[in-house]
Amino acid sequence: MIGGARAILSGLRPVSSIATRGLSYPLTEDHAHSLTFLGRHTGRKQMERLLSAGAIEIMFDKYINSGLLNSACPIKRVYVNQLAANSPIEDRWNIGLTQVDGVVSSCLFTVLDGHSGTACVHTLAWSILDYIAAAFLDTAKLHAAIDYWRTHAAEQPYHLARRLDLLSSTDHRHLGHAARSPSTYLCAHMRSCLKDYVTDLVNRTDRNMDPVHCFTEAFLRLDDDLCSTNRPIDFSVELDAHLPSSDSMYNRELIRVALSGAVGVAGRIFWDNDQKNGTSPTQLHIASVGDCGAVLLRQTNDMDDPNPELEAIACTPVHQGWCNEKELKRVEMEHPDNSLSELFREGGRLLGELAPSRAFGNVRYKWPANRLLELSSALNHSSAKRTSDIGRGLQPPKELSILPNPYTSPPYLTAQPDVTSFEITSRDRYLILATDGLWDMLSSGDASEVMEHELRKPTSPATRLMWNCLVSVPPEIAGAISRASWNKIGEQQNLDKVPLKETDRKAFDRALKLLSLPPGVARYYRDDITVMVIELFERSASASVETPSHT
Repeated sequence: MIGGARAILSGLRPVSSIATRGLSYPLTEDHAHSLTFLGRHTGRKQMERLLSAGAIEIMFDKYINSGLLNSACPIKRVYVNQLAANSPIEDRWNIGLTQVDGVVSSCLFTVLDGHSGTACVHTLAWSILDYIAAAFLDTAKLHAAIDYWRTHAAEQPYHLARRLDLLSSTDHRHLGHAARSPSTYLCAHMRSCLKDYVTDLVNRTDRNMDPVHCFTEAFLRLDDDLCSTNRPIDFSVELDAHLPSSDSMYNRELIRVALSGAVGVAGRIFWDNDQKNGTSPTQLHIASVGDCGAVLLRQTNDMDDPNPELEAIACTPVHQGWCNEKELKRVEMEHPDNSLSELFREGGRLLGELAPSRAFGNVRYKWPANRLLELSSALNHSSAKRTSDIGRGLQPPKELSILPNPYTSPPYLTAQPDVTSFEITSRDRYLILATDGLWDMLSSGDASEVMEHELRKPTSPATRLMWNCLVSVPPEIAGAISRASWNKIGEQQNLDKVPLKETDRKAFDRALKLLSLPPGVARYYRDDITVMVIELFERSASASVETPSHT
């Protein structure tokens, strides 16, 4: 939600003592000294280098030169960067390639934002590309996957979407793949669920390959598997024991995934490798669940102009129900027994609790009431017998009741995506995907201005967007940090070191204060930030500009 940071200002707690569920975290004098030390010795270039430390760059030229990709691939580079506010960070991302007729001709990518822990978002990031790939791949390719699974153990690594090797943007170190695998239990479970999904697809005589249908089916099927909808968890198995059995560990992992949640945006770029014909346009499909967003930047001036002017085209709708009349009506129509004021309250939260009205996981708002009561009973039984910390993290927050109120017609939450389709033309230069940690501070227009004015700087575009997000933090938030924990002398010494105009000094100071807060404390002033920038090739300007189609 753009501008969401300003909306939470009235609810900010004093920074000098942040209380959360009985835990008080005071910003001690030692912490204030660390802020002063950081400020006194850190200038703009040093701060940019700090932000660049986690930047990722994927060079598609490498895959073209190796023969994996045809030169018709419209993607030049992909840049990614992340900045944690939570500890651990609850954002995830992933990217991969898929083949059609033996040739790679599509790229899949996603940016995800978890909540109530990392179990759901981590498993989702590892799985989502394979589910999307399954929905789009031809039946012969799916048969090949089934044959592989038939002859290999479940723990053998196999993905329908090929993962890409990552390089550090600063020193080009190899960093492995974007999404690490979850636990052994969850890997086996999700592979088995994917196999069932693929088997269902190949048994169909007439598959619907419309992109909207493919994304919708993939997301809903994946959400059912994350929520254990089709494979109910056995609550008779002891969930918490000093020496847990494999069944106990398995169930506990599934419950963690089901109780936590995630929102996200995913996309697919599909191109025609037959350059001789060139009749099939490059297609872009974006699917979103929740408040992550995507923006396509299209050049509006002469393509040869060294100073491109970029138009921002929103690829995802405004999500939150309280600022989206269409979403309000959807939820109201699905639950006619409940009034709109009952469905959205406490600042526009679903049932007064959850900010997004669409999300993966979060079975608290999806399972039947009797199933939630069974889960609560099993967790309470486990808690009463607890002899170790093994069961920690399974219980929902104590301030929440067993059932949301009202809860007469579940599910109240869905993972059905909004899907938007485009034809990529020669004027489309960049695609930006990001979590709401970025869009809370920057509008899509702000993002296009950043890309226009700062692309020739040596840092990655994802890092530049992140930097501009931080300097755009409202002064009220920076002031709240400053009043509680900033040494005024150190602050002035820092500003004296920064060769900026007076207006820029204040923005730099605000960004510096945000970066000075460690993850876990920073979450009270900003969210985790994940930015992915896909740079598209400059092609001939013969193609016509298409307008997006929405569902």
